Amino acid sequence: MERQDGGMPFLLKYENVAWYENGKVRILDRRVFPTERKFVECTTYHEVVQAIADMVTQSAGPYTAVGMGMALAAYECREKPLEQQKEFLKQASYDLAHSRPTTANRYGIITERCAELGIEALERGEDPIQPIVDSTIESLNRRYSTMQLVGDRLVELIPENGTILTQCYGETIIGAMIRASKKQNKPFKVFCAETRPYLQGARLTSSCFAEMGFDTTVITDNMVAFAIQNQGIDLSPPRRIRSHATDTSRTRSEPSRSRSSVSTSESRTSSRAFRTRESIRAMTSRSRCVILSRCCSTAASRTRWKM
Repeated sequence: MERQDGGMPFLLKYENVAWYENGKVRILDRRVFPTERKFVECTTYHEVVQAIADMVTQSAGPYTAVGMGMALAAYECREKPLEQQKEFLKQASYDLAHSRPTTANRYGIITERCAELGIEALERGEDPIQPIVDSTIESLNRRYSTMQLVGDRLVELIPENGTILTQCYGETIIGAMIRASKKQNKPFKVFCAETRPYLQGARLTSSCFAEMGFDTTVITDNMVAFAIQNQGIDLSPPRRIRSHATDTSRTRSEPSRSRSSVSTSESRTSSRAFRTRESIRAMTSRSRCVILSRCCSTAASRTRWKM
């Protein structure tokens, strides 16, 4: 199987996200990276569940970890009778999917598929581990190839010797932009907001760009507006604008309880809408493009995780 992680920084190589081998899953500890390149080693799938809950891996890392965790579950129950192995895989699927409750539905897509493949292999009298590992790698390949299309387009939007601003850690899209930049021979400067409390921007995004030779600057979260205004940012995340727009639409949809509250609500809605329009005008006048990886990657989210 041809892998899609060629040309990616250390952090995005498959083995450095989460990897199953010989009855163990090792997960890169992103809480201490890049100061330390430390891996958490799991010998049971419950330890994988705990590692995800403890934020050992973040962003898209858990999607790989739960798949590899299912391979570990298949290894754990290898000596059990057939029916007990099936039940063990089903329980592991549920537990791994709920390792982080806010994304249980999306993790569950992966773990349920792995459980199905494992059970089918068991019924054929075959080892269930390899089909589960292969399925997880195929999922990675699909996500990496899909995000490369987005990365190629984003780099086309950046002017020659331009400057971008990132927020948090866009995972695969960061690597896709790096590969596109190398392919198009189009370097650019990067400002990375630190992203508290886990500092994914400072630890993860900046390390990817710096490792691959980009001029990279880490800024504190409260420096974003200053950077956009004074550092010639050409590509940036309009997250604040989107939040204003969401607030505005929500206010419009809320029923009013009295005549006075209608007036107050309309006044606030009008004010917010005005501020949103003015913010958009201000940002687009200063920046030739106002987009970011995480905005574009949302459009491909269904393809990204489809098994």
